[in-house]
Amino acid sequence: MEKREQKGIVLKRKHIIILALLLLLLVAGGILLGMYLSRSDDAPPGNNFVIDGSAGGWQGETPPGGSSDTIKIPGYPEIPIAAGQKNISVALLNPEGNPCYFKFELVLEDTDEILYTSDWVPPGQAVSKQTLSRALTKGSYKAVIRITTASLDEGHSPMNGSNVKTTLNVQ
Repeated sequence: MEKREQKGIVLKRKHIIILALLLLLLVAGGILLGMYLSRSDDAPPGNNFVIDGSAGGWQGETPPGGSSDTIKIPGYPEIPIAAGQKNISVALLNPEGNPCYFKFELVLEDTDEILYTSDWVPPGQAVSKQTLSRALTKGSYKAVIRITTASLDEGHSPMNGSNVKTTLNVQ
């Protein structure tokens, strides 16, 4: 009987089992990584729920703007900012009586660059001082204040948020 020469890769049974286990681990790791990366800021905050330490009671006027039947959303037609300064002062307000916490993000409309993000602000309180991620040069910038909401109950489930258009006037 003539001996045949085998060409290519020959895998023994133990090698196939090891490769199958490695493949299974890679798939499981990919699924877990995908679940972790797909988590959104709009997801219920759960154990990461942090009230903004700089939020305080608000006695001033509510900024003009629309409101819905259940969640009042203040408007911010224009925000004045000093050129070259990272510290700004605007009352980002969660109006009294709202059934939810607010989280604010100040975002440049053209680039989607996030300049500021607050922690959660209770109803009737405002964050009056913010530190931007960078100073802006003189000019007028179209921006959006993204408002994410979470219910007041223990589960802090997401509610309807809002995107409030504004103009940053940097002088």
